[in-house]
Amino acid sequence: MLFRSMSSVLAFKPFNCLGGFGASVAALTAFNDSLRQELEPHNIRVAIIHPGLTQTPVLQNYELPKQFKRFTPLTPEYVAKKILHIASRKRFRVILPFHAHYLLVGSTISVKLGDFMVKMLQNRFFTRVIGIYRGKTYESK
Repeated sequence: MLFRSMSSVLAFKPFNCLGGFGASVAALTAFNDSLRQELEPHNIRVAIIHPGLTQTPVLQNYELPKQFKRFTPLTPEYVAKKILHIASRKRFRVILPFHAHYLLVGSTISVKLGDFMVKMLQNRFFTRVIGIYRGKTYESK
């Protein structure tokens, strides 16, 4: 049996103007990790998915922080495929897209490095290099 939760990469790296959301998904991640440890002896797998910015109606009327303006959002179909894929693998945590790992590594090394990388997300060259910007942004879809 597999129990899946949906969180966000904001559980690991907070952004300005999204502190409340980041805190709530961080709490969900902590709860999920605890639940995974409790249910493992009963052969119940617990996994959590942390997608990045996803093209959904939720944010249509929301002014995105400037760091997000150069992101190419994930499609809901891409996220759904990854959720189905996780069922066939024994992974407990999936971060989407893979490029989001770069931001998390920066924060792990140093809080200041993580914050610097967040500021760099406003730079088109930087977002292209790490693969977050692929020609279309949230507003242009």
